[in-house]
Amino acid sequence: MLLLRAAGAVCILGLAACAATPGEDYGFDSKPLSDLRANVWVDPNGCEHWVIDDGVEGYLTPRRNRDGTPVCPKAGSAPGTAGTTEVTFEAIAWTDPNGCQHWASDHGVKGFMSERLARDGTPVCPGKVKPLPEVITLGADALFDTNKSDLRPEAIAELDDFGTKMNKLKKTRLRITGHTDSRGSEPYNQGLSERRAASVAAYLAQNFGLQSETGGLGESSPVAENTTTAGRQANRRVEITILD
Repeated sequence: MLLLRAAGAVCILGLAACAATPGEDYGFDSKPLSDLRANVWVDPNGCEHWVIDDGVEGYLTPRRNRDGTPVCPKAGSAPGTAGTTEVTFEAIAWTDPNGCQHWASDHGVKGFMSERLARDGTPVCPGKVKPLPEVITLGADALFDTNKSDLRPEAIAELDDFGTKMNKLKKTRLRITGHTDSRGSEPYNQGLSERRAASVAAYLAQNFGLQSETGGLGESSPVAENTTTAGRQANRRVEITILD
């Protein structure tokens, strides 16, 4: 079942596009759904609700006018007059520029677009990319073998996921900084941290077109004590700062 929550936005099916908000015309970016059998349920207060079933899951949502007010043609009638009226219409799932879905429907009288919500009331946004934090920390042990700066095969999936999100967010410039634990000499750790940062930058540039400033801080900027295994592991890292 599909939840329809009527919103202020309006769309008439059959048009080439529909407006998410007045003055904004994005067009449909969606897959047509099969015809849906919808019930209009009238509650004891005389207000209507949509009950729609696509064979997967279902729940109820108020039916609203274009201006967002409830449709209550029987308001004021005696309590207990609840009933159902069955109508059939085709619904289209429209994905807005933020990756969230809306139901655009037309039952032959008027069409409208409404936000698609999950059972818990949260928006259904399968195409939405969550904002990345300003600084992303990648564990060096997942990226490199001990004392190496060549990327491990296991690192590729992690960097591919990061690069894909950066492209979707239209981010293009990074600062990549390598860090090590305190084992080994300071000059060696400094060089290793720089080489590791450069390796990550090269992969992201080649595969995702991301441009990076690179550098290394060796062992000089720990985030944990180097006296424990867990602490040293936390200090072996690559930090990525999003610039643009």
